[in-house]
Amino acid sequence: MLNLASLDNLPLILICVVPGFIIVSIRSQFLTGRSRSDSRTFLIYVTVSFLYNSFAFPFVDYIELRSQSGFYKILIWLALSLFVPAFLGFLFGLVAQEHWFYKVLRNCGLNTVHPVETAWDCVLGTNMTEQWVIITLKDGIYFGGFCGSESFISSEASERDLYIERIYDIDNNNTWHLRDKTSMLVASGQVSRIELIPQPTTKGEDHHE
Repeated sequence: MLNLASLDNLPLILICVVPGFIIVSIRSQFLTGRSRSDSRTFLIYVTVSFLYNSFAFPFVDYIELRSQSGFYKILIWLALSLFVPAFLGFLFGLVAQEHWFYKVLRNCGLNTVHPVETAWDCVLGTNMTEQWVIITLKDGIYFGGFCGSESFISSEASERDLYIERIYDIDNNNTWHLRDKTSMLVASGQVSRIELIPQPTTKGEDHHE
């Protein structure tokens, strides 16, 4: 059995595991809801590394034949083992986050699995910037909120809590009144419905900093 702690196996690990680990780990930073922590994770790293190395090895052969400098070879090996996989992970993460590949396949008439697992993650996840919401709790209480850069929407499937940076009371005329310097943490399991709406008519913004 391969001993991952042995220094003798370091070159093998660097080739067969590290590129896949870097690509998958960086890509996962752009997505929510699909993290794996089971025995299949190692197999994914090895598989991605194998696919990556099938394209990288021709460059390795070229380096071995052309380069005479040991230091230069080390730099190229570091680039192929660390920096190029990091760039690919960033690129694949961006493509997955923006759903580009999914949209291309849909336009071609191919219905594939969406890269984001739940509607919560798709709508309230990494793609959401500034958004006005009406939150209704399970006890029937509702209020308005503004989700901006200081808000937080949980991406953990078992803890769907929210931190809303600005809270508004809504009157009978559908005018929103800012609760001065009030934010709110809504615990997981308390939300019945979240409505995403255009910017409403608000009052009290002059008091907000």
